[in-house]
Amino acid sequence: MLISLNNYIELLEKQSKLDLEIMKRIDKIENSNLIYKRRFALLTEIVEFANEVKWFKYWSKKNSDTQKVKEELIDVIHFALSIAQKYIIDNNIGIEEFYNSISNSKKKIDKDNIGQLFFSFINLASVPETSIIKIWEYIDMFNKYVFGNETELLKVYDIKNKINHKRQITNY
Repeated sequence: MLISLNNYIELLEKQSKLDLEIMKRIDKIENSNLIYKRRFALLTEIVEFANEVKWFKYWSKKNSDTQKVKEELIDVIHFALSIAQKYIIDNNIGIEEFYNSISNSKKKIDKDNIGQLFFSFINLASVPETSIIKIWEYIDMFNKYVFGNETELLKVYDIKNKINHKRQITNY
């Protein structure tokens, strides 16, 4: 995986803190079916990510905004971390075991296969029973395609995470 085990653990911890902040601000009624809400949010973010990549916009000459593409993928990662955290707790497995079960795909994304990969990614995310492990395999492929290195991914994640914490203070 592009993200090392130690950094993955750190991202899970950061996401857990954000999730706790969010949970303090919502009613127990709103908390019902939370996993479905998170899965739908994940699906929405994947579509927003695809929209920023612009692979399907054959009619447009406008290039993707690299920074917006990175930010949308980080939004995908935020929700995938929340879902992974719940999966780890519910299945009583360790983070390292979860991390090691994510297959390190050698598949490279290019202009010829990106559409197929987006459709597969969206299909996986739209089925609530799909394993979050499989979804992380796609996230890893897109991380390699968009970021290329872990340092850049972590930098953009930290910026977006701070924004998300500020949003909780302002009742976003």
